[in-house]
Amino acid sequence: MHSEEEMPIGSEYWQIIPELIPAKDEVRIEKIYGSSFRETKLGEILKDQDNSHLYISGAQSENCVNATSVDALERGMKVTLISDAHTTDDASVLASIMQKLEDSQKCGHAIVVESLERILPLN
Repeated sequence: MHSEEEMPIGSEYWQIIPELIPAKDEVRIEKIYGSSFRETKLGEILKDQDNSHLYISGAQSENCVNATSVDALERGMKVTLISDAHTTDDASVLASIMQKLEDSQKCGHAIVVESLERILPLN
């Protein structure tokens, strides 16, 4: 999520459910733009931790999810979009995005699409 006039950082909209609250040693990025990289320290933090593979999830697939994925690719990172962990207000937009990504993946392009179950089996 990023901050907007009706969703300022620190408001009730920014609260994290108890099951997902970051541990004290985990980084939390608060952003004001669509991309998690723009005007944040995310790129530096990932580089310092020698992380070069992002697993992307979130809301507004055509906005924040897309912007962060593209920025990560431009930084030379490997990107995996978790197919069942992002969404948007319009199901047809989501279906179109998923089809384009799946077609791109078949052609050997950079964004890999995987379900959460394949990445992190919950059995």
